Amino acid sequence: MSYPNYVFSLFAFIGFTLALIPLRWHLDVWNVGTCLYMLWTAAGCLNQFINSVVWNGNTRDAPGWCDISVRIIIGASTAIPAASLCINRRLYRISHLQTAKISDAEKRRGVIIEFAIALGLPIFFIVISFIPQVHRYDIAEDIGCIPVGYPTPVFIALVHAPPVAIGCVTAVYSVLSIKAFFERQKHLQELMAGSTSLDTNRYFRLMCVAGIDVVLTIPLGCFAIYDNIKRYGGVQPWVSWANIHSNFNVHGVIPASSWRANPYTEGMAEFNRWMIILCAFTFFTFFGFAEEARRNYLVAFMRIASWFGYGATPSTSIVAGVQVKPSNMIFTNRRAATVTNAATPSARTPRTEENQPTPGSDSKLFAFVKRTLRLDRKPPLLPLTFTPNIISLQSSYSSESRDRGGDYDSGNLSAPA
Repeated sequence: MSYPNYVFSLFAFIGFTLALIPLRWHLDVWNVGTCLYMLWTAAGCLNQFINSVVWNGNTRDAPGWCDISVRIIIGASTAIPAASLCINRRLYRISHLQTAKISDAEKRRGVIIEFAIALGLPIFFIVISFIPQVHRYDIAEDIGCIPVGYPTPVFIALVHAPPVAIGCVTAVYSVLSIKAFFERQKHLQELMAGSTSLDTNRYFRLMCVAGIDVVLTIPLGCFAIYDNIKRYGGVQPWVSWANIHSNFNVHGVIPASSWRANPYTEGMAEFNRWMIILCAFTFFTFFGFAEEARRNYLVAFMRIASWFGYGATPSTSIVAGVQVKPSNMIFTNRRAATVTNAATPSARTPRTEENQPTPGSDSKLFAFVKRTLRLDRKPPLLPLTFTPNIISLQSSYSSESRDRGGDYDSGNLSAPA
């Protein structure tokens, strides 16, 4: 029994939100690979959310949006492995640094290269995917717009092969960076000790995020090729441009009763659209609960609290000249402080036991937030995440049905023998 489609819509929207939460503090250090990973993942989740809402229980046509939607699906399938490649490439370079000082020219060159890999390559493959595209798009009920193509050598080379090839390059960088990390661990720890943008914990999380790509992206990409060839009974010949695009402007319609009729087909369809959401959740698991994330949540909470007249002040354990940290701050009501201004010392006056605000309900509120965010605890070792290759659902058409204008042939969506 299938689940209600709104469940997927809910998780898709949550995935879109979670993917963007760690973005701000990664932008601060110009970590292009992780930023583009989050942006592409968020775009994929938002695309799936819109599709699942608009095409819930129907297959009505929407040409403009579907053209955009299938490009996002194709782009994300290449962009996420490409972003992982950028992360691994940066970690490889860090693992071979001799000094913590990097010139501005080297930083700019690194940023340009990472943009070219994680943004330029996906856009390039989005454009050339038009060459082997059979239809502009197809529409599957409850799923939405999906790209269409059958396994000619050109389609395999331009659509299926790039994620696998990128995954292979990522594998090389990943192995080399892991090897260098353990060989030069002491030296790297000394370099990171003087860095404000990278520490050992963040390095390890980035290494895990990108390294698991070796385990899953390549096998999933190879399986996508195998599955597409299996359903069409082998690699199909490339006849001509005119033959491939003879019914380009005719879109196929796939009712839910058709793609849910076969357990294998239904499983593949659900697997394909859930993978981008799992990318968002697993990335957030690594970076949404880290120490810098919890401190950013505290800053956001304090900003919201200030709208209601609350602010943070140092506690009695603070002495003049010591940096204020979240673990030794309490909340005070600014409005109440205004009323009792005569009894409240100036913000520039060093605090003593006499002029400290009495901890009350406000300090209890902050204590609750501090316990919730666990600011005084060392972050636990989180489980591995992964960056799977996104396998787009391919609607199956026989050559006869394609020549007739794209009528759906449910017989081709059977489980492999």
